Amino acid sequence: MSSGANQPVSALTPKSYRPMAAEPGPMVLSAILAGSPDAIWCWRTDGIITQWNPAAERLLGFETSEIAGQSLLELVTQAERSVAESMIERVSAGQSYGSFETVSVGKDGRTLAVELTVVPLRDEKGLIVGGATFCRDISERKSAAESLSRTVRELGTLFHLTERLQAARSAQEVYEAALEAITDALECERASILLFDSASVMRFVAWKGLSEQYRKAVDGHSPWTPETTDAVPIFVTDIRNTNNPDTLKRVIEGEGIRGLAFIPLVRHGQLIGKFMTYYRCPHQFSERETRLASTIARQLSLSLDRIITEERLRESELRFRLMSEHAPVMIWMSDAAGKCLHLNRLLRSFWGVEEAAIPYFDWSSTIHPKDAQMVGDQVAAAFAKRVPVKLKGRYRSAKGEYRVLETVAHPRFGASGEFLGMIGVNVDITQREAAEAERRRAEEELQATNIALRENEERLRLATANADIGFWDVDEINQVLHWPPLVKAMFGISPDRPVSMMDFYSGLHPEDREFVSAAYAAAADPDKRALYDVEYRTVGKEDGRVRWVAAKGRGLFNSDGYCVRVTGTAIDITARKADEAKLKELNETLERRISEVLAERKVLADIVEGTDAFVQVVDLEFRWLAINKAAANEFERLFGVRPQAQQCMLDLLAHLPAEREVVRAVWARALSGEEFTEIAAFGDRAGERRHYEMKYNTLRNSDGERIGAYQFVYDVTERIREQERLARAEEQLRQAQKMEAMGQLTGGVAHDFNNLLTPIVGALDALQRRGLGGDREQRLIAGAMQSAERAKTLVQRLLAFARRQPLQAKPVHVGDLIHGMGELIVSTCGPQVKVSIEIEQNLPAARIDEIQLEMALLNLAVNARDAMPDGGTLRIIADAQQVDAGNRANLNAGRYVRISVADSGVGMDESVKTRAVEPFFSTKGIGKGTGLGLSMAHGLASQLGGALTIQSRLGLGTNIEIWLPSTDQPVQSDSQYQVSRVSGGPIGTALLVDDEPLVRAAAADMLADIGYTVIEAASAEEAIRLIGGGLKPQLLVTDHLMTGMNGTDLARRVLSELPGTQVLLVSGYAESEGVAPDLPRMVKPFSTRDLAAKLANLSAG
Repeated sequence: MSSGANQPVSALTPKSYRPMAAEPGPMVLSAILAGSPDAIWCWRTDGIITQWNPAAERLLGFETSEIAGQSLLELVTQAERSVAESMIERVSAGQSYGSFETVSVGKDGRTLAVELTVVPLRDEKGLIVGGATFCRDISERKSAAESLSRTVRELGTLFHLTERLQAARSAQEVYEAALEAITDALECERASILLFDSASVMRFVAWKGLSEQYRKAVDGHSPWTPETTDAVPIFVTDIRNTNNPDTLKRVIEGEGIRGLAFIPLVRHGQLIGKFMTYYRCPHQFSERETRLASTIARQLSLSLDRIITEERLRESELRFRLMSEHAPVMIWMSDAAGKCLHLNRLLRSFWGVEEAAIPYFDWSSTIHPKDAQMVGDQVAAAFAKRVPVKLKGRYRSAKGEYRVLETVAHPRFGASGEFLGMIGVNVDITQREAAEAERRRAEEELQATNIALRENEERLRLATANADIGFWDVDEINQVLHWPPLVKAMFGISPDRPVSMMDFYSGLHPEDREFVSAAYAAAADPDKRALYDVEYRTVGKEDGRVRWVAAKGRGLFNSDGYCVRVTGTAIDITARKADEAKLKELNETLERRISEVLAERKVLADIVEGTDAFVQVVDLEFRWLAINKAAANEFERLFGVRPQAQQCMLDLLAHLPAEREVVRAVWARALSGEEFTEIAAFGDRAGERRHYEMKYNTLRNSDGERIGAYQFVYDVTERIREQERLARAEEQLRQAQKMEAMGQLTGGVAHDFNNLLTPIVGALDALQRRGLGGDREQRLIAGAMQSAERAKTLVQRLLAFARRQPLQAKPVHVGDLIHGMGELIVSTCGPQVKVSIEIEQNLPAARIDEIQLEMALLNLAVNARDAMPDGGTLRIIADAQQVDAGNRANLNAGRYVRISVADSGVGMDESVKTRAVEPFFSTKGIGKGTGLGLSMAHGLASQLGGALTIQSRLGLGTNIEIWLPSTDQPVQSDSQYQVSRVSGGPIGTALLVDDEPLVRAAAADMLADIGYTVIEAASAEEAIRLIGGGLKPQLLVTDHLMTGMNGTDLARRVLSELPGTQVLLVSGYAESEGVAPDLPRMVKPFSTRDLAAKLANLSAG
């Protein structure tokens, strides 16, 4: 039948089935279709169903009447539609499609896994008329196959997990293997493992796919506690449908979790933690997933149990090794045959054995020949009977000497009871044996030295392992305390009673509890890691007895710096403390008697110790016999080390050789018998030097012999500094007074000179302008005029030098100014100095006071000349510079004219350069310089909005740079203001007031040449009378300093009565003192051109 099933229906002919008598009719074919257990339907070439058998109705739910006339495509899913279309096309073309597996859709929308066989149908002529589909339900077979495949995959996952867990050597490896198996077997992307910590809080130890924010939010949440005994898996299909708090649900959903499971981890019946799985969508957990999760949980719990056990074993071995290595006795361990397995540090040192050679070391070869038989027999008997043994014998040490060792050993047994060997303690009792022999020989003598004997016995007892030394160990991670019976006895606790840290703290005497707790905390502190070394009292928990205990220990820290363990030893020293109490009572009696004798001395000592003076007493070997607190503090501040009595000061200053030699020299004078007072300076570690007044005296004993020296020292730094400040202030005052006197003298002289020069300049200017005389006369007039101008300039320079000349800034061509000073600078510097002047082309103008700048440059040239006593080069350069913000000269950003004055002289060091611009500071010596040159230049540059900088190196020379802001304002030449009369009549009336007739006459002539009708007055009072009489001048020109009312007051009076009047004050003084800043002013002498320019500015303004 299987071969016929793939043939077309029309092929079932008598030719194909020869045994049949006739071709089966329609009734037979209908019966076959109706009785077939497989679903069969027929369809046309366009895919329309024509026949539908009962099996098809049962399988897919469609009645024949419902499906007939429908397309085959109604029976397939959308994904299988293209396959169905291809099948119809191929069969309609006469091709057999064979068998294949696919999915059909029933009437109720269910999808079924089916196996289809499709064959073409032909009519009587053999033409393709459609096809027939044979359908068989294979859902159960597919489900069984998938179940088998899933089971195989799960078994593979569990097998792989088992292999990895068995191979794991750390908890991290266990976690990684478990997480991989959980996510693979339970088909989740995310999972985690959580364990209870020492505080019984569930904490994440490993995870996959969880954010840090989520872990922090849910850390500590658990449906169980460590006491839960009936924990079963909890499956949450959808977190939204739980009664958990909304905040927790928002956190879980915010992580993209809808379904999750809690699987408990149980070890020896004790709940130790859980693992969890997470699903993005709601998840219905199957029975298979429950069994699989429980299996993984059992394997994970077993592996964690193994890892924890192994880690505790390693910790136990490490604890034993640490205690053994730091124990004050010799500890050893052997195997069952008596071969050495372990020798601690003291025993290795005793026998001179390297740790690597322990397995090959024959300890019996070190036994004294006379003791070998006895020791060998006792040890062999103990090994044979597996019982403890205690014996004494002589053993040869690494130094070749025989020492008496007392050995106490106990057998070791394994978990199943097998004999593993012995562990023992060796104590060197050589001294005790000698003491015992001595005691037997001289019992009566030892009776008299009973206290000394008890002290020796106490020291020996402390050195004995099985007597008073007990080991203790604190597991800081789990807060577990380990005490042997010996230590428990020190706290009055029975040997079999469990203990905790609470027993330790509560067992401390109330008066000792605080400092002992602090010492223990310091030992466990990662930053301090102090040695725990204390003596304290305990109060017996069960017997109430007070005991004394001496304890010592150290903290052990992991690679992260955390203290994981504190271990050490404890000794009962109650007996020693009783002896100390008796000794203390004797000492107190003695001290009381001594204190009465020393009471008077103490008063004197207190006075010395409390004084601010530094007191030191030194013997002939430079050792301190006494030093008070003030002296010790100051010595430590100066030299970084604190002196104490009996120390040698030279040894204490070995790290400071220079200071030591200074100290040695001055104290050597005192120790030789010289008594003197000296002031010296010493510097401390921060570099500050302070001055000390030191008085040295000889120290003699009662026989008058010189035995040392003593010193009284006072810090006089402030006194010295005050004296220095006073001296500097006095010198500055002298210089200031000198300059003030010079200024007053210069100002008075300048006033007289200016008054004298004014008529001279005016007369010469008039003669020159009017062209009187011939060429020779005009040359003489020009020469006289040039001399007068030089005299005017000289007076201005004198005033500038004396600080009596205010700034009169205006746009100036700096290059022309420097070129104009060339001859003066060359003549000033002399023939030994080569002067070079370099001016940048198209140098912009700067707004300056010409006279002040000329004076500053001349001073700089003089300084440069003095810095080159053997000659050299002076280079003056002027150029333009663009300056950015944040420059070294602290200038505002902008364009500047830089004037560089550089010499090749001796240069300046840093200290001189720092003070170079201070007023009155000079390195030229008294009478050779005022110390004002650089100060004046610096002040000028600052007033003009610029700066002065100094660059200098010893032996190479100095470069002084003056930075002046450039300006775009036009430079007004002297020829700009020409004197010309206004055509058509006078300009107006000018009232001229001056008490000097010659000056008044010259000024009147100038004003008349300019074009004014001049009315003269010899005083301010006369001018007021003229105005009172009806005079209304357009211009008032008045001298400032006159007998009676001065010019400023006159100007105010005139302006109050005639507000529109122009005012100009002139004066032979340069300073502006007494002249209101809002009144225009002009300095004598001046020419007609100068006066015209000034009046033109007044008219423009």
